[in-house]
Amino acid sequence: LHRAYDKGERDPRLLAIMGLCECDAGDDLAARPYLEAAVQGGVVRPRAYYELARLRYLEALTKTELPGGKLSAAQAAAVLQPLARVRRQQPPLLEAYVLTAEVWARTDMALTRRELDVLAEGVGLFPWDAPFIYQTAWLNAQHGFKSEAEALITRGLKVNPSDALGIRFEKLRAALAAAPSQTATRP
Repeated sequence: LHRAYDKGERDPRLLAIMGLCECDAGDDLAARPYLEAAVQGGVVRPRAYYELARLRYLEALTKTELPGGKLSAAQAAAVLQPLARVRRQQPPLLEAYVLTAEVWARTDMALTRRELDVLAEGVGLFPWDAPFIYQTAWLNAQHGFKSEAEALITRGLKVNPSDALGIRFEKLRAALAAAPSQTATRP
C-alpha cells in the first residue's frame, strides 16, 4: 500500500484502506489524514466514514467548548457529517447510529422528530441491540417525545427484560410516567 502511495497514487479507495489499516493497528493519528482524504474523494466505504467520525468525536471530546463537557453545534456537525454519509451506503453500521446518539446526547441541541427518526431507523435495522434502543428511548424522552420513548422502552424490555439494562428501562418508564405531560410540538 505504501509503495503505491509513495509513487503518487491517491485513489480514495487506497486512502480508505490505508486509513482503516492504521485504525486496526491502533494508530488513530496516522489514520486520520488518509481517512480525511478518502472521504473528501468520495470513497464508498461506510467504515471509513464511521472511523473518521469517531476520530473527530474523540478530538472534540478533548476540546469541548461548552460547560459540562458538552459539544458545540459546530463540533457536533463535524462529527455528524460523515455519519450522515454512512447511512447512505451499504452495509449499514450499528456503530454509526450509536455514535450519532452519543453525539446528540452530548450537545445542547434541541432534537427534532426528523433527527430522532434517524435513530428509529437504526433501531429498525438493529432491533436486537438493547443498549442502543435504550439510548434512543432516553433521547426521545429528553426531547419531549413521550409516546415514542414509551414504545422504545416496551421494545427494549422485550429484547432485554431482566438484567441491569432492563432495570434502567423500567426506571426510564417510571420517570416518563412521573413527568408532567408535554406536547411534542417540534416538527
